[in-house]
Amino acid sequence: MKLSIPFFAGATVLFSMATLIGASATAEDPAYQKLEGAEFENKKCAEGATRLDKLDGDGYEPNDCYEACKNTASCGMFTMNDDGVCIMCTDRSALAPHSGFSPYEMEPTSFAELHGADGLVSGDYEYVTDNDGTDVKCPWQVPEERLFRIPEVGNDDVEGAKLNTIDECYQACKNYVPTDGRKCEVFSWGVDPTTAGGSHDNVCMGCIKTSTLHNHDGFHAFTFEVDDRGDDDDDDDDDDDDSE
Repeated sequence: MKLSIPFFAGATVLFSMATLIGASATAEDPAYQKLEGAEFENKKCAEGATRLDKLDGDGYEPNDCYEACKNTASCGMFTMNDDGVCIMCTDRSALAPHSGFSPYEMEPTSFAELHGADGLVSGDYEYVTDNDGTDVKCPWQVPEERLFRIPEVGNDDVEGAKLNTIDECYQACKNYVPTDGRKCEVFSWGVDPTTAGGSHDNVCMGCIKTSTLHNHDGFHAFTFEVDDRGDDDDDDDDDDDDSE
């Protein structure tokens, strides 16, 4: 839609409606950037576990795809073509060659916003207080505090060893069988969006609540209310011992 507006000495200037509302619509730039350079030309979110969703139809603008990605758990990347097809995925490691597509990356600083208001990633877990849960992880080389790491070494994803989403990491911690009374009450999740297929993307670690978290760029740490899993069996054993 275009409007005709008088302008200086009877002259008329045509403005599109998009021009008139553009200032307010873009007052705050969305937290994403288009990836430039030969290595990112003709790349889209590949099919498979790392592809999270695809909007129905076409005709979408980058802001539309950004909003969809922002409201999709673990979405750190979206790709589009000239027809406005929007596909979302986890990170740069999920990109594959496809003519006509361009990738857009969510800003690392928007991680908390992407996964829920007030730092909550779901109704079940939230950021730890240490450094607001950003750039910290379960301690390295402290076996009495760190309970597990998935994958066990490096960032190997052979035969699906690596988890796909932060919620899977939460479930791994929640369902961890306590050993020697040590429950998994904190977990850290590697995002590392600053490098292509960052070396710690989707690395999941679990540790005890009193762990001294280590600083590590690209990791986020969370905690949650722990149930009494494993305690009932211990109590029964104690009762048996007392009766003997």
